[in-house]
Amino acid sequence: MRYRIPTKAWVIVTGCVLLTTACSDNDSLAPRQSSSRPALNIVTSGSTEQVGDTSVTTFTVDNGDTTNVWMFGTAKVTFTPNSICDLSSSYGPGEWDQPCTPSAEPVTVTARGWIDENGQPRVDFQPNMRFNPDASPVKIWLDNGDSQLSDALHINYCNDAGQCIDESIADASLRTFMDEDAHQYYRRIKHFSGYNIASGTLDDMSSAE
Repeated sequence: MRYRIPTKAWVIVTGCVLLTTACSDNDSLAPRQSSSRPALNIVTSGSTEQVGDTSVTTFTVDNGDTTNVWMFGTAKVTFTPNSICDLSSSYGPGEWDQPCTPSAEPVTVTARGWIDENGQPRVDFQPNMRFNPDASPVKIWLDNGDSQLSDALHINYCNDAGQCIDESIADASLRTFMDEDAHQYYRRIKHFSGYNIASGTLDDMSSAE
């Protein structure tokens, strides 16, 4: 069961790189900053619409740049230069760490977000893609849906069949960390399909660096 959250909360931040003053005038749209996270380099705009209980947005990533994309007021993905593999690259379990040719073209992504039955954010991405193991890591941030951060929660990977797993069990580089100042969880990701917050164990942010 999905729960729709207020439309006001599901926005994508646009234009803050070139229009710093305008963005500072509207705190409800400005991304929350934390000294523990990298500064924004690029914010890619996109269109957002509501489809039932799901918010849908599209954005385009220039694979030659660092791109920070904010979605729905609850999620952020940081893409690093040459991090997106060419979309014809192999994809699937066992392929995440294989070398690839970076995409030579900008890549357009569709993201669908909603709040699940546990009150936590879930975001699915298309098309499926994996990230270049020779590039700097791509990371995802998700807001905590509860009033308190908990070391019993982590960010799961969810496949197209809706099965969600803790990838850090098999790959410690994918463990989840907490950013208490921003009230978020974050971790490295090696590919796109879907991600959510679920029960499990995680490390404190102080051990992430």
